[in-house]
Amino acid sequence: MDNLSFEQLLDKNQFNKLKEDFLKGHYAFKNELVNNMDVNVDMRNEYIIIYQEKVISVRTEFDVFGFPMRFEETQIEEVQLNFYEDWLIPRVENMYEAYLKIFFDEIARIEAFGDRVVEIYCKKNIKLLNSYEHKIVLSKHLNEVISNIAKSILNKLSKSLSYAYYKEKTSVPDKINMKLSKSEICVYFQLLLNSNYIVGVHPIDLFRFVEKKIRYYDSTKKEFLDIEDAKICADNLTGKNAIKSPKATLKKLQKKLAGNNFFEISYK
Repeated sequence: MDNLSFEQLLDKNQFNKLKEDFLKGHYAFKNELVNNMDVNVDMRNEYIIIYQEKVISVRTEFDVFGFPMRFEETQIEEVQLNFYEDWLIPRVENMYEAYLKIFFDEIARIEAFGDRVVEIYCKKNIKLLNSYEHKIVLSKHLNEVISNIAKSILNKLSKSLSYAYYKEKTSVPDKINMKLSKSEICVYFQLLLNSNYIVGVHPIDLFRFVEKKIRYYDSTKKEFLDIEDAKICADNLTGKNAIKSPKATLKKLQKKLAGNNFFEISYK
């Protein structure tokens, strides 16, 4: 199946050329085989008659050496094809996979040049796809069925490009910034562990995770900092041999979590 482009679909002259080629290409016109270039077609038509060879029976015979030979009995039959249903719609539906391959082949080629190059490419083509959708809205030669299919494909392509860049090209941060103090974060994870909301992990491994993946907020320096000795911090506040009272930290943590509508879900 030949691939279509959005330019062929959206430009009226190119679209008419597609239909003209369909009406006069490789078929028996008015029951007479004619040269493709000699046919003057009525562009108001939507149907053509083609002749196809159909197998009606198959038999197997053996030659003198005992090897099987396949024989087919065929007949020529008339088939009526509709330009939209039988030719155009299948090709329009195929445009999603065709364009997706073009986009991702190019992304694979240019990704060695860096994320910025890929970002520019994706945004450029998303903008182009949006311009195609605008042209569909303004077009007079496309019927509603074709327009809806094309718009759906454009929407899926835009989402695929956006998702591909976000998933593959946007860096996931190494650490999460939490606007809590170091002691508040350590106590918070200790509480989750003690209450069995975090299970299946040793306390040492849990606080190694905290050190590797979370930063605390230093209100004096007004910046996020890496957490060091998280397990020691938690033990000093909540362990059996705690050297500091956790009451002040717990009070601050409870106030932060209970205040500011923390448990309310906002639908935006």
